Amino acid sequence: MQIDMLLGDLRIAEAPGLDTTDPRFDEIATLAQNGDYAAAAHASEAIIAEEIYDIRLICYLLYGYWLEQGVASLGPVVTCLHNVVANNWDAIGPARNREKNVQLSLTWMFRSLMRKAQYEEDNDTPVWHGWQNEVSVDEITAILETGSEFSRGIKLRMEDGAGPVLDLWSKVVEWLGQLQRLVYKQPEPEPSSGADEAEMDEMTEENEEAPSAGSNQRASKGQFAGMEIEGSYHMTMLLKKLTAFEQLSREQNFFKAALVADEINQAIADFDPRLYFPKVFEEFIKLQAVNFSELADYMEHKESPEWQAMQDWLRVDIDGFAN
Repeated sequence: MQIDMLLGDLRIAEAPGLDTTDPRFDEIATLAQNGDYAAAAHASEAIIAEEIYDIRLICYLLYGYWLEQGVASLGPVVTCLHNVVANNWDAIGPARNREKNVQLSLTWMFRSLMRKAQYEEDNDTPVWHGWQNEVSVDEITAILETGSEFSRGIKLRMEDGAGPVLDLWSKVVEWLGQLQRLVYKQPEPEPSSGADEAEMDEMTEENEEAPSAGSNQRASKGQFAGMEIEGSYHMTMLLKKLTAFEQLSREQNFFKAALVADEINQAIADFDPRLYFPKVFEEFIKLQAVNFSELADYMEHKESPEWQAMQDWLRVDIDGFAN
């Protein structure tokens, strides 16, 4: 399947999308409803090649492409979606109720993607193991960065109408973060010679005599309330960027320093502690999922005076509240 025809400037037709009387859409929709996503994608591809840019067909094609190519292909898929929605709005159809059609098509696609992903993961299938072996941490990072651009673009284009799409995309992002943690492997230390070890011992002694402020504050593991906190790939990369920024600033290489600073500020703006400290939240997420029904019953009372009074107590005395 080819999806690069969805990149660049798309031709704007007088009446974009399939004509309402065109029987091909019903045929393709039936294929998708019957689970024959490959056939639906190929049929959609043929129509899009005629420069008929119908958002419903675009989503059938991109979903089929993802199924065919695997997790790593989600990057090109989201790139195409961003180009279509953010840069070629007037070229996509159906023109009537365009925003609603875009919303429904994208929510169908992301919902279908999550169902497929969760099925493969929950059943520990060969497909699931294949995904873990075929995708790298860097590829997932690239997908997440592309997704951030897509999120900003669709929000600017559709404003409130983008809400349902972004809600589902956030679930995809969360799943990708979990996959990234599975794929990530701490680099093994390189074997060192005796001379290297002696030099390292000497450096260690020097560091113990005169520790730097940065070395005290930064580590992939830390202590919090007597509990060891283990960082993730995201935390490792953030620490590397902080170190790089300090080094570049000292060297007065301010162009590169500005680029790194922008990356750090973006990480802060999008900060999700679950990605940076997954072990801290592991038990919470598990217990919340296991006890969801019981918790949901009480969540319905969030606006009650009793809830608010108990919340005030929680905020001023967590130890007394818990005991």
